[in-house]
Amino acid sequence: MNYLELFPTILGETIISDISLNEVERYKIYLNNLEYEDNGTGNYRGTFNQQVLDEPIFSKLKAKILKYAKEYLKTQGIILEDIRIVNSWGTKTNIDERSLKHMHVNSYISGVYYLEESSNINFYNPLENKWMFNIIKEFKEDNSYTHTYKFYTPTTNSLVIFPSYLPHEIETSKKDSRKSISFNIIPIGSIGKNTAILEIK
Repeated sequence: MNYLELFPTILGETIISDISLNEVERYKIYLNNLEYEDNGTGNYRGTFNQQVLDEPIFSKLKAKILKYAKEYLKTQGIILEDIRIVNSWGTKTNIDERSLKHMHVNSYISGVYYLEESSNINFYNPLENKWMFNIIKEFKEDNSYTHTYKFYTPTTNSLVIFPSYLPHEIETSKKDSRKSISFNIIPIGSIGKNTAILEIK
């Protein structure tokens, strides 16, 4: 029997190579000096400042993120007037800390920029909770149809973008004070067709 994968979930990933390591170090120092709080999705911390990418030091990074986010959407045939980063925050994870599985609400697409190598981010199959039976699956490494999650291993300057509905978690950190910047994006302008047009400014 042949099997077809219908409507896959798309994750975008790249290395932002034209941000220098010196710039990355400046980002780390800046984030180090911000205040952090427990954000409620595990035992790692997020900045009180929820508009980090609006700070002048991150103007180049913000422009790159928007560029890649538009490319991510265009690849899927999504037509929008424009997009906006509605919130962005620094995260700090110490040794043996992690984040629990969660999604990003009030958002269309989300992403993470990594300032250094990090523990894996695990993305869970969003269709698993659609089934009406709690069936046990037999996992097989060489059979992707049995996988309930996929992982991505971040490196310095890596960027991942994904649909905000996609459940994800960060594995336990093996290093102290691991930093990244997370963000949420929504479409703006005139969205949709007649009888269902939404205007977001």
